[in-house]
Amino acid sequence: MKKIIVSFMVSFLIIFISTGIFAETSKNYAIVKLGIYNPMSDDLSNNNEDPGFNFGLGFNGATGYGRYFTKWLALEATLGYAETNESEGTKYGYLIVHQPEATIHIMPILVNLKFLFPISYPLGNISPFAEAGLGGYFSWVDVTGESGKNDFEPGFHIGTGADFDLTKLIFVGLDLRYIWSYADYNYHHEGGYDYNLNLNGLTATVDFGFRF
Repeated sequence: MKKIIVSFMVSFLIIFISTGIFAETSKNYAIVKLGIYNPMSDDLSNNNEDPGFNFGLGFNGATGYGRYFTKWLALEATLGYAETNESEGTKYGYLIVHQPEATIHIMPILVNLKFLFPISYPLGNISPFAEAGLGGYFSWVDVTGESGKNDFEPGFHIGTGADFDLTKLIFVGLDLRYIWSYADYNYHHEGGYDYNLNLNGLTATVDFGFRF
């Protein structure tokens, strides 16, 4: 799945580069985001709880469309994909149960508002920004040897970062976000536990954008 998503994002970039439709007065932009998802909730990363899971650092990416309303304000709509794995065993009390590997997949559909603070410098512009957004998080969990479960829940995020202009039409950026969402997969362990999981975590991406 991760390879398919990355291939789609790269194809998206190539199409926008090759069309040659960018203009000097560009108010729209296409964006591709590639980076990491780090789950930080106790549900996913606290092995001191019962049951204690240890989902680790995973892939995160997105692609989408944005529009500048002014040089200080932009709105983005993105479709993303993230995943995280648990393969070190689940803790019940003092017992570590080495269960089959589990992977949580997350596909967020987000609207994001960016507040930009452009700064001119001899080679171009740097635009630090603050951001906030919301959307829906479709997620599913795969456990080796079991059928997958899925859920769709609302969520929101806040973040900060900066965009760096390489030309008037091409920019790169760094984006750091904290997301809030959850999922109820209705899995029941032998001990009676339910996979009602808090998906809160940190995402960090390198962004590639093209104005048109």
